[in-house]
Amino acid sequence: MSPEELASFARAISNFPQQHIDHLYQLLLRLQETHVDPDLDLIRSEYHALSSEDGNDTLPNDPYLQWIIDLFNSDAHSSLYTNFLDVLDEAHIDITDAGTNTDVETDHGRHAGPMVASWEPQPAERSHSPDTFNEHDPRWRQAIALDHRKLASQALEAWRDGLQRKREAILDYEDARANEFADQFYHKTLARKAVSHWRNTVKEMQSLERVAIEHRARKDAIAVLTSWTLGAREGLFKRVRDERLLYASLGMWQGKVDTIREMQQKADIQYETHVTQQVLVKLFTTTSQLQQDQTQAALTYKQMLSRKILRLWRAQLNNLGALERKRESLMSTFAGRHVLRLWYDRTRSQIDEKQALLAREQMLKVKFFRRWQAYVKQSKEAKYTIAYQRMRRKVKVGIATAVLTNWRQQVSKIRRMREVADEFQARQNAEAEHRLALVAIMSMYNKTQQIGDSLQQAQKFRREKIIARLEIFGNRWLLPTRQIMVNQRTADNYHSIKTAGYTLSRLRSWRNVTYRVKRLEDDADRLTQRNERKRTADLLQKWRRGAIKWDSENQGIEERLLPVTPAARRSQLLASTTPASTPASALFRKTRALKGHRQEDED
Repeated sequence: MSPEELASFARAISNFPQQHIDHLYQLLLRLQETHVDPDLDLIRSEYHALSSEDGNDTLPNDPYLQWIIDLFNSDAHSSLYTNFLDVLDEAHIDITDAGTNTDVETDHGRHAGPMVASWEPQPAERSHSPDTFNEHDPRWRQAIALDHRKLASQALEAWRDGLQRKREAILDYEDARANEFADQFYHKTLARKAVSHWRNTVKEMQSLERVAIEHRARKDAIAVLTSWTLGAREGLFKRVRDERLLYASLGMWQGKVDTIREMQQKADIQYETHVTQQVLVKLFTTTSQLQQDQTQAALTYKQMLSRKILRLWRAQLNNLGALERKRESLMSTFAGRHVLRLWYDRTRSQIDEKQALLAREQMLKVKFFRRWQAYVKQSKEAKYTIAYQRMRRKVKVGIATAVLTNWRQQVSKIRRMREVADEFQARQNAEAEHRLALVAIMSMYNKTQQIGDSLQQAQKFRREKIIARLEIFGNRWLLPTRQIMVNQRTADNYHSIKTAGYTLSRLRSWRNVTYRVKRLEDDADRLTQRNERKRTADLLQKWRRGAIKWDSENQGIEERLLPVTPAARRSQLLASTTPASTPASALFRKTRALKGHRQEDED
């Protein structure tokens, strides 16, 4: 796992509550006790089982389950338990398990009861000297607890290996003939059951097919007969309905035809009478109306013609008067505008000539004033630069002398502190190696005692089995002897395999011990580097304080020096009262004031 991934997992678990961290630790203990390489399905099932035992409902998107799955997928080459412990170490989370000690037991209650997870963020406070380092520091206690926990996990792995070896030995001593007979009987029974089940299934399917065929034929016949009957009945109903509709329509048509004929005769007589009357009335009315309209039109035409002529004559007279008045006003306006334009052009030319003369005079004044200003500025800057360089050189020499003296003192002090840190590091390394050697010697001694006891029990059991199987006082001893020889060779092979496995486990344990020693050395180096950085920062702070103090003491000298920046120079020029250092801005203000007074006098 890369350091970036380790840091991201550590940041995520630092936000988890205490009970969920305990929950994840119990899940890892369960996965270790299954003696099977964990996968995603096993992790999910164990997590749901543990949640149901605790009485908690699991959500479809549980963040804690997703976190442990991401940790499992992040590094497939190392175990999930080791990665979890590394993440806890990175997040500074201390997990103490009272049931995880040298008497390794596999009871879930032992692991689930006294486990405590605590978040102990320690501030990065370092002493000025390594002599003040205390072994009661929480980080040191956490490293020791992690070491004990890893040793306990190794002891648990050793006990599980022994239990696995016992199980394999029991499996090796099983009767091969009985196993073969049981396998044959199982296969025969399974085949017989499969054949009988297949036959019963075939018979049932055939019977169901016959019943289905009969039911289908019966349903088809009923459907055909029903459809034929309904079709015949519907055809009869349609024919009778059509005949009845035809008879009814014919009777209605005959009655309506007779009625229409009578009504047509009466309508023809009435229409002829009414048309004759209307034509006569209309003819008389139209004749009288035409005569009246002709008389009225002649009178109206004469009146309208006279009125129209009079209206046109009045409009023409008004238009002629308006045009005459507009012509006179336009003539007077054009004449005034022409006179005004001539006067405006003459006045504008005179004003332009005066402004040109004033602008030329002003330009000459500004030109000569700028030349004088540039000359004065150059001379002043040259004098100021020479004086400033001379005084700055003296100040730099004094500062360099003070800094060099202070640096020599700090270098000697750092050299002494580094010697003390090296002595402390050597002492801590010696103590760590001594503890690791004691733990390794005790574990090897206990393992040797266990192996010796196991060999004695195996020899005793072997002698008893030989005496019981050889039947020394009987006649049938050849076949059991051969079987015992075969078992002896099998046991030798098993012993060689387990010896190789024990050797590999010892090598693995020594590798883990080496890794822990390397981690402790890295922690010690990191501690030394932090102490050095802290001491360097303190020295730099002291140097800054000394520099500030020296600046405050020599403030009078600095005030007499020439400032560096243009803004500081302008401030000093404005603050001065001597004629030689009069600022240019004051000269400009005076010149502008004189110009303002002259202009007022001229006005």
